Amino acid sequence: MSLQDKVCIITGGGSGIGRGAGVMMAQNGATVVLIGRTKAKVDAVKDEIEAEGGSALSFSLDVADNE
Repeated sequence: MSLQDKVCIITGGGSGIGRGAGVMMAQNGATVVLIGRTKAKVDAVKDEIEAEGGSALSFSLDVADNE
């Protein structure tokens, strides 16, 4: 599956299924936007993706919080 030139937004991207999905999508060419409540976790996954040659952005926020 090629995701070249696609942007994938992953909520819960700091661990578990979100982390796995983000890494897999980056390995298939996507730019990954990682969103999670814990900044250190999404930053660690971003660093992991970039260390493997992928492209990622990370943001800390709680999607359940409207503010």
